[in-house]
Amino acid sequence: GVLESTALLAQIRDAVALGEDPEWLAFQFHLALVKGIELVAAREQVEEIGFSGGVFQNTFLIDLIEVLLGDRYRLLFHEHLSPNDENIALGQLVFAAREIKTETVLV
Repeated sequence: GVLESTALLAQIRDAVALGEDPEWLAFQFHLALVKGIELVAAREQVEEIGFSGGVFQNTFLIDLIEVLLGDRYRLLFHEHLSPNDENIALGQLVFAAREIKTETVLV
């Protein structure tokens, strides 16, 4: 996968055991999330990325996304809908519509 969560958690555990600065570890964790988003966006060759759900109420994460991805992608954040996890279904619908739109029908 893009982000191997088991490996990532093991790295965090090891860094904590070595006494690494928690703020630095938190930054590295958020950076890994943004890099994962970037990898998926590049693989899928998209121009827009939509963000919603509880995790995207994290202003630090949003700021990092805007700084690292904002010049290459159109970033869509919730404005008129709830920022919570019920919008996961909305994202799934958008993804499904994109897949149906790009699907080739062989006759």
